[in-house]
Parts: sequence; structure tokens; C-alpha cells
Amino acid sequence: VVSSDALKAMYVESNMLEAERIYVSHDASDPSPAAEPLEQSPFKVGYVGGVYPGRGIEMLLDCAKALPDVEFHFVGGTAEDFGKLTEGELGENIICHGYVSPESVPQIRSGFHALLAPYQRKGAVWGGGGDTSAFMSPLKIFEYMSAGRPMICSDMPVLREVLNDQNAVLVEPHDAQGWIKAIERLRDGPVFAQKVATGALDDFRANYTWDIRAERILEALSLPKTLR
Repeated sequence: VVSSDALKAMYVESNMLEAERIYVSHDASDPSPAAEPLEQSPFKVGYVGGVYPGRGIEMLLDCAKALPDVEFHFVGGTAEDFGKLTEGELGENIICHGYVSPESVPQIRSGFHALLAPYQRKGAVWGGGGDTSAFMSPLKIFEYMSAGRPMICSDMPVLREVLNDQNAVLVEPHDAQGWIKAIERLRDGPVFAQKVATGALDDFRANYTWDIRAERILEALSLPKTLR
């Protein structure tokens, strides 16, 4: 069982396993609490995850400079991490929450108008090693889908296995102007933003909870379902 079509293709192309012996099951998430309505101003966008090269943080900091009326929230990372990525002080519209307890993340996430997943075409794992960008199945994507908020995500082939123009706003990874326009589109178009958020939540509930994932794997392996 692998977590992306791209990873299956890598196994097949390397002659490690036959295609018929590999089952693709994308990752998943637990459901999040229902998202409550937010005041439209100030418009808040949030990134939840590691602060290190390959995660697009530098680009988001550039976006924050261009959008001083938008609050950019970063959940994860330390002041030292940000110091390695930028010179000088951070703008007043950048709020760093640092590391928080996992159980508090869903509530924090629901306080943002939009969620950001700026993966880059070369994406390191924690610690700076490796490159998973070609075959990844990030948990962040599914957690964002569960949140009831619209997501802006890098437009990459492996992420297109799950995301599309109905459940996310997809932008080229390095295109800062594209990200700025996407944030403005969600800020200035609450009806559009809600449509994207609803598309993601409906897709999540139908396909990407852990229970659904487990049941589909058991079915693929012809094993009895024992979760109910």
C-alpha cells in the first residue's frame, strides 16, 4: 500500500514490485470541528507546519510585504527558524505562533479565513534532508480539507491526485504574484471562498477520513472490516 500514484509508478519503474501488487491509498485526517463564521476584516491566512527550506516560507514572507492589510499567521517553527530565512525584522502583519500542542491545531486553524500550502518543487523533510516533492501525500492537505476553510496550494502533479479547481485554489509554487492574486481573490470573493471550502470539506468527508481509508485498504486486501 502506497500513498500516491507517483510513488506506485516509482516502484513499478524500478522493477521492485508489479503494478497489480501495489494499492494506492492517499493519506487522510481526522474530522475537524465545524468552522464558525469569521469577521471579514482583518483577513487572516494561515500556514501550519515546519519552517525550513522547501516549504515556501520565503515566498509567503514576500507575499506579506505586498499585502500589508492581510494577516499572515505561521503555526510552527521558532524565531531562529525565521531568522535563517529572512534578513531584518518581520512585518507587523506577520504573526508567529511557534510550536503548539497538536490538540490545539484544529481550533487555531479554524481562526483563519484561508489556509496556505506553498510546497516547492524540491521539498525537504524535517532536518533538511531528502526530497519528497515528486511522490508526497502531505497530511497537511487532508487536515486543511477537513477544516471548512478554502486552501491555496502549490499546483504540482502529485497534489493534483487529490486536489482540483473545485476543492482548492492551485497556484504555481514559485509564482509569488500568483499567490498574491489568489489571496486577494479569496479575500474579495467570500462566495467563491465558501464554494472552495465546501468542495474540499465534501470531498474530505466522502473520501479522506482515516476510517474510510482503512476500510478501503481492508477491502482491497480482501480482509474483513473490523472498524464498525
